[in-house]
Formats: sequence, structure tokens, C-alpha cells
Amino acid sequence: MKALGTTTYKIFVAAIASLLIASPLVNAHPGHNHDHWMSDGLHLSILLAIATGIFLSVYCFQKSRKIQSSYISVQEKG
Repeated sequence: MKALGTTTYKIFVAAIASLLIASPLVNAHPGHNHDHWMSDGLHLSILLAIATGIFLSVYCFQKSRKIQSSYISVQEKG
């Protein structure tokens, strides 16, 4: 995970931390039952989906930036 780069890594960690800190404060609909046996699994799967989306967004952004910088360097040489 540290291979993402220092700034990107800090943003990623801050985003995950803010989600984990804010998640208990979110109010669901009135019938939302946290005592149900599936509650923890569903919440975990939602958090994993969000984390995956953030990770893939950061990865794709860095990949496109790397491709763009290599394209610019080829243009300068040619």
C-alpha cells in the first residue's frame, strides 16, 4: 500500500479513517436493526466496497498520470 506515494497514501488513510469515525454517527431508517445477525457482515461489505472504490480511484488516477507523463516525454523527444 505504501507504493501509492506519500501524499496519495495519506489521503487514502484519511479517507478510510473518516469513514470509520463517521459511520457510527450515521442514522439509518427507523426499522434498521443492528441486533440482526447479518448486520455486521452487511456493514463490513459496504465499507469494503467503499474502500475498494477509493483504492481503485487513486490507482487509476496515478496510472493515468504516469501514462500522461510518459506520453509528454515521448512528444518532447520526437
